[in-house]
Amino acid sequence: MLTISLTSIPPRFDTLCVVVEHLMKQSTPARVVVSIPEAYMRFPGPVFVPDLPVGIVLRRCSRDFGPATKLFGCLDDPEATTILYCDDDWVYEPQWAETLLSEWSTTKTVFAGSTFPVTRLKRAAQAPFDKIAQGFGGVLLDRDLLQASILDMPDEAYSVDDIWLSGWMAAHGIEVKEAAAARSMFHPLQTNGPELQSSTINGLTRAEANTACLDAVSDRFGIWPGIPKVPSREEDAGAMGWAGT
Repeated sequence: MLTISLTSIPPRFDTLCVVVEHLMKQSTPARVVVSIPEAYMRFPGPVFVPDLPVGIVLRRCSRDFGPATKLFGCLDDPEATTILYCDDDWVYEPQWAETLLSEWSTTKTVFAGSTFPVTRLKRAAQAPFDKIAQGFGGVLLDRDLLQASILDMPDEAYSVDDIWLSGWMAAHGIEVKEAAAARSMFHPLQTNGPELQSSTINGLTRAEANTACLDAVSDRFGIWPGIPKVPSREEDAGAMGWAGT
C-alpha cells in the first residue's frame, strides 16, 4: 500500500488535522504517516503533539532533519515501501495521489507534482538529471531507490531539503519527472508560524541557504557547478582600464 508521509512544526500543529484529513480522503488506498521529532532545533522546549484523526500513523524521530523529516522519518518503517512525501501547509485533492501513481511508469524514476530546472538557480546540469522535485507538490518514489547516504545531509541543507534530496537523486542516476496532470491538485493552506521562504535559519536567508546547499552538493558529488557569470561590456571595459569617451 502507498504511504503518504509528512512532518510538521509546532506553529502549524493547529492546522495539521486539516491537511491529514484531506490526505485520508485520497481516492487510492493509502496510509498516512506523520513524523514528528522528539525535539526541534528551531523551536526549543517540550513538543506536545496534537491529537490526530484515527488511522493516522504517528512516528517520533530522535533527530530533527528539518523539512526532510517528511521523508527520513518513515524510511525505517517496514510498511513504507512506496512513499509519497508532501508538505504540511498544502491541501491535496482526492485524485492527487492516484494521478501521481498513474503517471509513475517505472519504479526506477521519481515522479513529482511540481519541479523546476536547477539552471534557474544558475547551476549547470545535464538532462535528465537537472530537476528539483518540490515537496509541496508531492514526490513519489520507491524506497529501494534510496541508500543510507541520503541521511548524511549537510548542515546547509536543513531548510532547503528539496535541493539536497534532488541533488542526491541526480548524483545517483535517479531521474525526476513531473506529473503534469497532478499540477492543479494541490493548494496552499493559510498556516501560522514562520514561512521558510522568508526565514533566516542557521544565519542564512533562503537564497543564501539555496546557494550553500548547492555548493555542498557540488563539492560532494561533483554535479551542478555554478554557471560562470558572463561579464558585461562595461565590466570588460573596466577590467582593461578603459572608461570610454
